[in-house]
Amino acid sequence: MTHNNTFLEHVAQDIIARFGTNLATTAVVFPNKRASLFMNEYLTSIADKPIWSPAYITISDLFRRHSSLEVADQIELICRLYAVYSKHVSMQGAAAEYSLDHFYGWGELLLADFDDLDKNMGDADKIFADLSSYQQLTTAPADMLDETQLAQLRRLFGYFAETDSELKARFNELWGKLPDIYHDFRNGLAKDGLAYEGMLYRNVAEEPDIDFRYDKYLFVGFNMMQQVEQQMCRRLKAQGKALFYWDFDHYYLDSKSCEAKSEAGIYIAKYLEQFPNALPSADDSLYNNIGKPKDITYISAQTDNIQAKLIPQWLEQKGRKEAGRHTAIVLADEKLLPTVVSNIPPGIPVNITTGYPLALSPAASLLNLLITLRTDGLRPDGCSFRLKAVSSLLTHPYIIYISDQAMKLRSKLLDERKYFPTCKELTIDEGTGLLFRQPAEPGDTAETITWMAEVMEFIGQHSGSNDDPFFQETIFRSFTLTNRIKLLSDRGLLDIKPQTLERLLSQIVSSTSVPFHGEPAEGVQVMGVLETRNLDFDHILFLSCNEGNMPKGVNDSSFIPYSIRKFYGLTTIDNKVAIYAYYFNRLIQRTTDITLTYNTTTEGTHTSEMSRFMLQMMVEGPHTISRESLLAGQTPMRTVQKAVSKTDDIIRKLLTPKKEAKLPSISPSALGMYLNCQLRFFFAHVVGLREDEDEEDEDIDARIFGNIFHSAAEFLYCGKIGRILQADDLRKLHKEVDSCVEKAFVKELFGQDPTTARLGRLNGLQEINSEVIKKYLHRLVEADMAKAPLTILATEKWVEREFSTMVGGKVVTCKFGGIIDRVDRTESDGKIRIVDYKTGRYPSSWPKTVEEIFDSERNTSIPANYYLQTMLYSSIVRAQNPQTPVVPALLYIQRASNKDYDPTLTFAKEPIGDISDYDDEFNQMLQQLVGEMFSTDIDFAPTTDRTRCERCPFAQLCY
Repeated sequence: MTHNNTFLEHVAQDIIARFGTNLATTAVVFPNKRASLFMNEYLTSIADKPIWSPAYITISDLFRRHSSLEVADQIELICRLYAVYSKHVSMQGAAAEYSLDHFYGWGELLLADFDDLDKNMGDADKIFADLSSYQQLTTAPADMLDETQLAQLRRLFGYFAETDSELKARFNELWGKLPDIYHDFRNGLAKDGLAYEGMLYRNVAEEPDIDFRYDKYLFVGFNMMQQVEQQMCRRLKAQGKALFYWDFDHYYLDSKSCEAKSEAGIYIAKYLEQFPNALPSADDSLYNNIGKPKDITYISAQTDNIQAKLIPQWLEQKGRKEAGRHTAIVLADEKLLPTVVSNIPPGIPVNITTGYPLALSPAASLLNLLITLRTDGLRPDGCSFRLKAVSSLLTHPYIIYISDQAMKLRSKLLDERKYFPTCKELTIDEGTGLLFRQPAEPGDTAETITWMAEVMEFIGQHSGSNDDPFFQETIFRSFTLTNRIKLLSDRGLLDIKPQTLERLLSQIVSSTSVPFHGEPAEGVQVMGVLETRNLDFDHILFLSCNEGNMPKGVNDSSFIPYSIRKFYGLTTIDNKVAIYAYYFNRLIQRTTDITLTYNTTTEGTHTSEMSRFMLQMMVEGPHTISRESLLAGQTPMRTVQKAVSKTDDIIRKLLTPKKEAKLPSISPSALGMYLNCQLRFFFAHVVGLREDEDEEDEDIDARIFGNIFHSAAEFLYCGKIGRILQADDLRKLHKEVDSCVEKAFVKELFGQDPTTARLGRLNGLQEINSEVIKKYLHRLVEADMAKAPLTILATEKWVEREFSTMVGGKVVTCKFGGIIDRVDRTESDGKIRIVDYKTGRYPSSWPKTVEEIFDSERNTSIPANYYLQTMLYSSIVRAQNPQTPVVPALLYIQRASNKDYDPTLTFAKEPIGDISDYDDEFNQMLQQLVGEMFSTDIDFAPTTDRTRCERCPFAQLCY
């Protein structure tokens, strides 16, 4: 398959023609490393014999090789800058709370300003001049700033010169200190043999004597060059050591007049005269390609993921797959990489140059879980952890390399409801001993980061069975990051709180990527925009080419105002747009087949507009552009309710007694669930699915709250069973409330024996719930005092009865049973009360008849299930006490202290004085319900009331 000659091929031909095959004393300088392998292959192919290969270096390598300084990493630079900032800026009032965490973001901004200032060889003392001399800065030549910009500059400094507020005063102080911060920062770095990139570049550019190693330096494919780079080029040119190979197109640059026709050609137009092109600039075969025939397609899509799903289809067309390395998938938004990788068909050779975001890896999530364990997960005592943090950590896939007993440990903690396990309880082997090591001092950041590094190292050392390169690389990167932070902490450069460490680590991880290893000169190329420099392709798929991605990150965030930046020749937003305009046009100039996709959905700061460069090509370009839309190809399916047929096997399972039972048992709550939704009953009581309960959360939900109250009430009254209690007897119970609640917490929340275990320290929410429950118990006692004298007959009493009905001509016998909260007798009338405690909200409406209790359509709009349960219990107790009236009661604790409150159930506001008055009708309806439950003629149907599905744990199973 033939393809167009690339820019690098033209350069290789010229190099061989000029210098022959002995290139040992020649250095080829690229903007980045990506192009070197391609260039080496072209040189070998054109020479057609063995050659002495040139040295391939980047512009960064060129500077670094001529400096004794070493570029420090970003973390150390920010930490050092913060130390210098703290020294010069008064840390009082609100500023005193400005930790490294708060500083980190705009520390990066300030460092970028210093870097740009040095790369453009600006005078820091003038640029950061004191506000008192702002007038001097507004006398710019007319060709530098127009009147509008000058007026903006005068207003800016005039405004802040009037220090009538704390904000303005702080700005003035910071601005006035920036020269000192700049110089002290540089001096401190230089003293330790360190630098940031711009500082190193500037020192080299200003060095009077440089011993250049190579005879020739060939600068290939540059566009915008900073002042330090231009200075280096001028020096090498003056010594006869430099040649320049420019890549452009006549569409955006007139090489004869050296004038730019659009922003894409601004910089090369400036450099052509000073640094002449080694290639013939008038050669149309090399520099007149944008106007040649091209197949250009714009595709709109509703999401970025849909764009990635286009890849398999796109590769199969027009020989793109077969073209191999002459086909490129370019990501304007590199966050798309995971989705793109997952959509490349298996078997297609591919080379990925864009790094995989470390933040999306399991290793990064493990770092988050580790630091959460030592921050939110660590209790104030410093020797125990919250179960939720422990459980989340133990379920991480990489914990298997720390301990193969992790899941057993988690199950044990959940079974025993160890909401606050101690370090000792969590240590079952060497790995868990490290993982849950007790901090020497809670809140010690240095110890925390040391521990995290040790954990990552432990995983790396004990993962011999896992030879997955991605796993190994992400663990190594994570260890490197944590170890680097540890070294900074050890050297006293990083003194922060654990919460600050958490956010700082998140920022660092989010800016770190994991490189893919492969052969760059083989397979379909997947890359970001910057990696495309110097490279040409026949087929290009340009994904997510939206405004905001292309040009990327174009903003004016800086400590130095735009007008000052422009006045002193620093990088401005205009420069950034021009740079990306060149990247865009250069990328498409030699390709004949290009597809550009963009997202049409606006979300957050993401714009739905296509890139300005696409729009410019569509309006001004010489090509006819095809427009297409990419749809998901899926039609939303209308959810259909599905019933489950009752087979003989299902009925047999329902009628099978549980362990050691003679008859099948049905609880009142199961009956209520059947009335509420038959399908939910099927999932819970036939299939046996458990409703999800957050067993690892120590917070108290409504279910646990109710359980604690019921247990506390049982502890309060169990010692008084069988005694007639007068008001004074009941009044004494107020003193026992606190101890009863403590026992209930031990039993229900922590799953321990209240006779042997003591209640530990509660957290804030638990303490609040404890006080509420105590308040409710006091109300219960007051309500009982109003009914005194009364006798407590039983608490938490199990009752049951056999029940038979005809189903399909056969007698079906089962048991109804459950636990009654309290059985008492009011001595004033001798009636037995079946009391069901309710801690929830008081209902707004009630059943008016027995029939309404069994009406599935109204079952949730009224407390029908509560009526069903309490009346069933009352009916059972009435059968056991045929001579005594039995009264069903729902005691809503929130209403218990009301003077006229009566918990007795009512029908149409008429209290039920004795359950026997309704027994016949109730049992008849109950027989009808049970008959329906066991009938194979009636399916388990889902409820027609979708509001009931909102809190159903099985909702997704039946729709």
